Amino acid sequence: MKNNLCLLICENYKREAAAIIKGRGFTDVTLLTFPAVCYSSREKKKELSEFIPAGRNKCGHAAFIGSKCAKRFKPLSDKKVLLRLKQPEQCFYMFINKKIIDRYFKERTYLLTPGFLEKWRKCIKEMELDQKSARKFFSLSYTRLVLLDTGTGKNTVKNLQQFSKYLNLPYEIVPVGLDYFRMFLKEIILDWRLRNRKIEAQFQSAVFNDAERRNQKRFNINRTCLVEINESEMVTLKDISLGGIRLNSDRPLPADSVHIVKIFPSIKKEIHLTGTVAWLSSTQSPAGSHNYEIGIKFTEINEDSKRSLEKFFTSIA
Repeated sequence: MKNNLCLLICENYKREAAAIIKGRGFTDVTLLTFPAVCYSSREKKKELSEFIPAGRNKCGHAAFIGSKCAKRFKPLSDKKVLLRLKQPEQCFYMFINKKIIDRYFKERTYLLTPGFLEKWRKCIKEMELDQKSARKFFSLSYTRLVLLDTGTGKNTVKNLQQFSKYLNLPYEIVPVGLDYFRMFLKEIILDWRLRNRKIEAQFQSAVFNDAERRNQKRFNINRTCLVEINESEMVTLKDISLGGIRLNSDRPLPADSVHIVKIFPSIKKEIHLTGTVAWLSSTQSPAGSHNYEIGIKFTEINEDSKRSLEKFFTSIA
């Protein structure tokens, strides 16, 4: 399975999402779009799979981002691909504070984004309105137009002026930029990365433990040992074999990093070993602190160390 995230978002916000993904260097994120379906009441339900490349090698996971339009789509049959997200009640909540948007709605404001303005004529047609019926409909429902300008559109002001003249409604431009939307997308991406790392860690842990069980006898233990990083740190040893150890620590160790491990069978004895971090998983306490479980595979073990370990195993067996 390819380790990437596909963001599936309305085509009206393609420019904004593309600018954020490119600008932040999210190389593990692919942008996909679905057509805006909120303008036509006769639109039949579409399959989300129509807009996601076939095969798990194209999308490790897909995050569908939509508000009320989500009801216009049939969910994916592959539940493992689609991420369950808390969707915004209104798409505009992704760009500016919810209270501001709600105030605009209360004032009977028709909100716009650059993506809509680039194809407003097509949208009016999908609503099955001509200029006369459009003016009547909008004048009864709205008092003005407000553009939430993200700064990513083409000919945005010109399009707004044309739309305003077509409907005979006044307009206002509110520069919102991309900061709010960037935070919205970043939270989704970082949450996916965290989930993905946990899955990878669990997988690596299982593989590592299976290999150890096949090749080496493991001994469960709760004893303090010393792991040398840049300075000495006391951690808890959970289990051990001739192939490696599993330990608990209050801080993570980078994957594939090499460390010296000192194990103390008694006060006067210590065993020096060298190992590489094979996997890492974390848990969070109710208070918010993290605890890390780390698997270290021994890479250097001489005959003296091996004999010392075997004697240690005999004493705890």
